[in-house]
Amino acid sequence: MADGTHPEGLAAQTDQALANLVDTIEGCGVSVDDVAKLTMYIVGWRESMQAELFGGIGAAAQRTALPLVPITLIGVESLFLDASLIEIEATAVIED
Repeated sequence: MADGTHPEGLAAQTDQALANLVDTIEGCGVSVDDVAKLTMYIVGWRESMQAELFGGIGAAAQRTALPLVPITLIGVESLFLDASLIEIEATAVIED
């Protein structure tokens, strides 16, 4: 969040991370249609976390259009901040 706090749980953090991603993309004058791929880094990933991850994606998709692109999911031991459970990276292709 803008104040540096993190929502509780993977679903809430996924929702917030996607909202931040869309805001950043649009703030650069680019469309989510320009996104070619997403990479999600998730702390302690296990298959049992799918429902929570998809819940966060679904919540974000109810508010805004999300890129419909391939997603690579990488389980990691930790992220920069201990409270972070997910980090999402986008690759966009922008033509001149």
